[in-house]
Amino acid sequence: MAFAQNLVPTASPIPVLLLTASPTPTKPPTIIPYCIADAHLPDACKKRQRIIYVIGVANDYATRGRLVATLTDQLQDFDLIDGARLISEPSWSTDDFINQCEADRNRPPGLSVREGALVIAAVALANGLSDRWSHWWSSTEAAVNVLYAECALGDNTSKTAARSRMFSPVARRGNTTLRPKSSPTPSPSPSPPAYAYIWSSHTQFGHDGKSTTNMPRYFSLVSQLLTLAAIYAAVAPTKTYKSTTVTNFPTPAPSTSPPASWLVSMTSESDSSNSSFATLTGAFLTQATQQYTVVSIVPADDANAWNAIEGAVYNIVNEMHCPTPTSAPSAKPTSPPNDDVKKFAEATPVPLPNKAPFCLQQ
Repeated sequence: MAFAQNLVPTASPIPVLLLTASPTPTKPPTIIPYCIADAHLPDACKKRQRIIYVIGVANDYATRGRLVATLTDQLQDFDLIDGARLISEPSWSTDDFINQCEADRNRPPGLSVREGALVIAAVALANGLSDRWSHWWSSTEAAVNVLYAECALGDNTSKTAARSRMFSPVARRGNTTLRPKSSPTPSPSPSPPAYAYIWSSHTQFGHDGKSTTNMPRYFSLVSQLLTLAAIYAAVAPTKTYKSTTVTNFPTPAPSTSPPASWLVSMTSESDSSNSSFATLTGAFLTQATQQYTVVSIVPADDANAWNAIEGAVYNIVNEMHCPTPTSAPSAKPTSPPNDDVKKFAEATPVPLPNKAPFCLQQ
């Protein structure tokens, strides 16, 4: 009983039910359709121009930007099918292109045109350094590949027709419902997908480099030669070379005894030794080693990487076999398009025989 009297009652926990609101479903982003045409809005959406998006695939945004900018810059010098407009999208992925296609497929009939995407990928980027004795050569090489995907846009009549073949209306009180047909008509053969890769280039290569004079090697060579000469001068036997010249002056006539201060002869001597040479070469070596610091090679920069990509894309654009515009003024001297970046391209690229499907078919 005493033990029971010493017990202190404890409060029992009271369960509390907390009600939290369910998360609101996020609204999908609104995708703006492309209504690019020669006419201004609002007439632009009545007759839309064909659009080809340029998408880059790389590990970093800077490389994606170089890929997209290079392909857009070089390809816009050629005639594309239906006067297609190139749209640079360095931040897009292939999923963004598919979402754009799906959004444009839901537009009213008659406002949809074909859209495509050039997907350019950096297969590899590499930097190297070679020692050519008189200078260093830092090189950059790029391997690039391009795929073309096409999005066949259209209305939704095919979906409505397929639904009518599988269901038949049944009249009910106040409304009409659909029930499956007892013997539905066989569905037609599956249509091609709305988007697919329909063209691919070979993997093409480009390169660029720069040289840096190896001045430390020249200073080192001169210092070593002077050091060897100083060592030889220090251990070689000391030799002294002396030459004496005596000049006699004639006694004036008549023969009388000349005064005591009369100069009769003069002697001159010269002495040379190699000890001073050893001192000078040693001092030169000490100064060269203290004041000259060997610097490392300047690494490859963004310009080298961009030029290497330019060369690889140059070969890929030549694989497309797109025609050049014929409306160029004849008064100006014409040169092959993108000829300024030809020097960065691989000399013997792998060709493709046929014209790309997005080029103007003449």
